[in-house]
Parts: sequence; C-alpha cells; structure tokens
Amino acid sequence: MRVGALTLEAAVVDISLGGMGTLVYDSRVRLEPGMLIERARVLHENNGPVTVDLEISNVSAVVDRDGRPANRAGCIIRGSRKTLEELVLMFISDLGEP
Repeated sequence: MRVGALTLEAAVVDISLGGMGTLVYDSRVRLEPGMLIERARVLHENNGPVTVDLEISNVSAVVDRDGRPANRAGCIIRGSRKTLEELVLMFISDLGEP
C-alpha cells in the first residue's frame, strides 16, 4: 500500500465480503478513519496480486501474539462484487489445510 510518500506492507488478519482487517507494524504510518488508500495490492502466497481501493474504517493499537505493537486497521474494500469474492476465496482456500 502507498500512504503518502510511504510504501508499506500490512498483514491481512481477517477478510469478508464487507472488508478486511490488517496489522500495520510501521509506526511512521498514520492511518485515520476515512482515509482512502488507492490501488492497494493484496497478495497471497498461492495467487497473483489483486488491486483494490481501501477505505480505513477504524484503527486501534494492539499487540500481536508475538508481543509486537501494531495498528489494527479495519478496511472497507472498494471494488466490484467479483473482486470481493475473488479476494475472499483467495484466503479461504487455505482453510482445512494443516
């Protein structure tokens, strides 16, 4: 994702047709509700990237299970229904695998 002059990575921690939750570890990045992040590339190890626009709906400070501080950002995915379905299927394809 690009936020201003910064390019950053965020870990997708949950996803649905309504949006997705991400963890952002770079403390220089200031995400605010209402921000629009255009042309964010969502990657999954078994698929090519899907490009979407994300609208930040909420942000909260959290500590991940490894004890690292992060910002959890809830995002509304702005895209076609087909793109939303493609994203969700991309991530649920791993369910049930050890």
